[in-house]
Amino acid sequence: MEKNKDILFSVTLCLSAFFFFCLNLGHGLTENEYITWSMTGLSLTDLIENRLRAGHFPTYFLCMKYWAQAFGQSEAMLRLPSVLLTVGAAAVFYRLAADFFDRLTARYATVLFVLHASVVWTAQTARPYAGVLLCTLAAAWGLVRWWREGTLRWLALVALAAAAGFALQAAFFLAIAGLGVGCACGIASNRKKALAALGALLAPLVVLAFPTWLLAEKQSQYVWHGLNLKFAKGFLSLGTFWFGDLTRMLGSNSGYAALPIIGLLGWGAWKRLRESRAEGFPGPWIVFFWALIPWVVLVLASATFDKHTLGRGRYYMPALGGILLVTAAGASYWGARFGRKGRAFSFAFICLLLAPATVGWLIYPGGEQGLLVKEMVSAREATVFTGDNLVLGYELRDRQDLLIVNLLGHDYDQALAALDRAVPAGSAFWLLVYSRRDDPLDKLMENPPRGFVVTKRFEKKHARGALFKPANTAARSTPGT
Repeated sequence: MEKNKDILFSVTLCLSAFFFFCLNLGHGLTENEYITWSMTGLSLTDLIENRLRAGHFPTYFLCMKYWAQAFGQSEAMLRLPSVLLTVGAAAVFYRLAADFFDRLTARYATVLFVLHASVVWTAQTARPYAGVLLCTLAAAWGLVRWWREGTLRWLALVALAAAAGFALQAAFFLAIAGLGVGCACGIASNRKKALAALGALLAPLVVLAFPTWLLAEKQSQYVWHGLNLKFAKGFLSLGTFWFGDLTRMLGSNSGYAALPIIGLLGWGAWKRLRESRAEGFPGPWIVFFWALIPWVVLVLASATFDKHTLGRGRYYMPALGGILLVTAAGASYWGARFGRKGRAFSFAFICLLLAPATVGWLIYPGGEQGLLVKEMVSAREATVFTGDNLVLGYELRDRQDLLIVNLLGHDYDQALAALDRAVPAGSAFWLLVYSRRDDPLDKLMENPPRGFVVTKRFEKKHARGALFKPANTAARSTPGT
């Protein structure tokens, strides 16, 4: 009977998660998704070279190149692989949670997993993070089953998941570090199983040593700048990642408000997970180190490298499975303190905390840069578009009647020269700038090319746009001149 309930829940879970993750799946692309799309149009050698220089393994992008060729390049199609991988991650999470908790608690935990804003974001993002999430969960589940059953097929799962995860994203080593330290804590109680588990986790790193060396040699993103001791962003990011990105709704320091709740959940989780220590099983250590070591490493990295992106949520993805297990264990522990229905109420309370960030993402219309391009096109005032060719190339991919001039990475003088060469004489043109900081192209709006004036400006958060018209045409079209 219990087995039938398990099958019914698993099928319902996968179908419900699939349809939930597909809500608003076609919203506009985000900054990094434009890069994913641009990779699908490169040759194999150019794609591999580009990704290595950017500090990424090319595995995911190679797969997406052939996926896009087979199924198209719409927003929904580019994201569908992430949806499918995240549905698989939800199924594995349920099996993993069932090894730590009773079935009802595992089901509550899995619902929490599906509703978490970071999971929804992962499912709806055309980047390798969904594959990384699935691989971390599969590796953790393999470790738990190996410890409990001792059969080699589980070690094979650990090794395969670790190899696949690391091939998708170099940051997967954070999950290996967390899970590995957790396994090492079991050496005293069961040396044989602990060392075998460590071997399965680390063996893929030996196999992938050459690609890793090649990545380190070619990447240009992370350079030692000396210690700057900027720890605050790392501490803030833990709260925002744990409960979703609350900063858009409650202000930039809202992540700190989550830290006391995280502390209570952590204490309760430790007490609850200690019940899993039968036969020397280091369950609490595996879960807690999995959840926290990636965060500790990234906090130290953000204080070492002058790289603001290290504080962004996507870099914590290898820890997400551990974080949600800690959350579920803590909710279960504190709920049990309040009677028979307390557990359901505690999980409902956590879901309410997650709801604003999750709903906010589900109604997200897309990156402001794409929306700005749509406004430019609808104005019908020019057929020449200049600036960020990643955004323009995707948003105007079906418009053969429009001319795109790439100015991405140009300084002011280079931009002037490119415009002089490419823009037809006497033609008006749009300029799109997308940058979180001041960009050299912004200078074009203040000092237009000779013979042009800016007649319109658009701005949406980090995206800026302007319409440039020949001075004589602009003067004639202005009322009263």
